[in-house]
Amino acid sequence: MDSERAEKIKKQIEDLQEELKEVGMEKGEQMKQKAREYASMFKDKARMAAEKSKEAKEKVNEFAHEHPWKLMLIGLGLGSMLGMIASKKKHRCGY
Repeated sequence: MDSERAEKIKKQIEDLQEELKEVGMEKGEQMKQKAREYASMFKDKARMAAEKSKEAKEKVNEFAHEHPWKLMLIGLGLGSMLGMIASKKKHRCGY
């Protein structure tokens, strides 16, 4: 009687192990599919970002060629402002 009971329990354990294995495989496939979807989505977003950065680069390049003096004055102004800010911070710190 104990051996029958032990066999029954052993069979139940084996069945549960098989079910867990099947569920694990199914979940693994679902996770792989999700990973593929995310990879595809990220590739699309990276492609779109690359296109936008290329467009921005072309616009900046075009502006620089059409208005070189404006760009030089903008750079001069920004450099002057950063220099003033840096010199004020330097004096506050006691350097």
